[in-house]
Amino acid sequence: TLPVQTTDNQQAKLIMGDAINRAFDSIKSFHGTSQDNSRDWCDRAEIIFDAFNVNDADRLSRIGIKLEDAAFDWYRDNQRPYGTWMVFRQTFERAFPPPERTQNPHLLAEQINQRKQGSDESVHDYYYALDKLCREYDPQMSAIDKTIKLVGGLREELKCKLLPLNVQTPEQFMIQAKNYESSEKVMTHHRKQNGSMQLPEPTYKFESNDYSMVAASQPREQFNLTYHQQPYRTHSEKFNHSLNRPVENQQQQKTRNGTFSYQQQRGQPSRYYQQENFNNNDNRNFQKCFRCGQTGHIQKYCRHHLNH
Repeated sequence: TLPVQTTDNQQAKLIMGDAINRAFDSIKSFHGTSQDNSRDWCDRAEIIFDAFNVNDADRLSRIGIKLEDAAFDWYRDNQRPYGTWMVFRQTFERAFPPPERTQNPHLLAEQINQRKQGSDESVHDYYYALDKLCREYDPQMSAIDKTIKLVGGLREELKCKLLPLNVQTPEQFMIQAKNYESSEKVMTHHRKQNGSMQLPEPTYKFESNDYSMVAASQPREQFNLTYHQQPYRTHSEKFNHSLNRPVENQQQQKTRNGTFSYQQQRGQPSRYYQQENFNNNDNRNFQKCFRCGQTGHIQKYCRHHLNH
């Protein structure tokens, strides 16, 4: 049997080898075209190597498998031993220089100053696009300088909200700008929902049933006279109006008990109307004449007044 220490070493090598394989699998191939950026590619490779604890020797021994086309041709002709990863990187970037926009500080500064957030561009996309320009212009740019440039390129509605907050770091900028962006999206969604809902405006007309006025909600196309537009009618006028209605309409309507009374069908006053007249006669019995002092009549119809 193998010693325990030997077994542990083998397991450690297997784990390390698996980590190295996963690291190189995570790196994209570099082709060496005019669109490839050797600086960005090396930056990404270094981040992955550091995450998997890949040392310089393992980096240099396998880096050739991630080079293709023109980059592979260059590597095949320049396989001299490189002491460190940094030496290889410097040689590699001289062979495939990054695009001029990332080398000329004047052009980079102009791009940063002109970079504005698009009308449909999210805060997330805008942040990382401008952050990349700032890193290319000055990898050691201070947090406050980068924040000033980020705020300056925002859409006006967002900029007006962030300026009073006096954010000091890119992290604070990201949090506050995203919060306002989320609130803006919610409000826009609610405005669209409320705009699509067309609620009908209630309109009213008043119907008379000879005893009370009943308000009923009506569609706008069926809107008739409002309460204030209807002509005023006394009780007697309402009664006479109801007697003058066509017979066929009266037969279609029902009273509270379901049928009209016999007097109403013959065009005669109802008991309610007779009772009202009876009450009016009773009121006349209590009228007093100021000439003779007797009740039952007024001075105008007094017999003593007529005799004189």
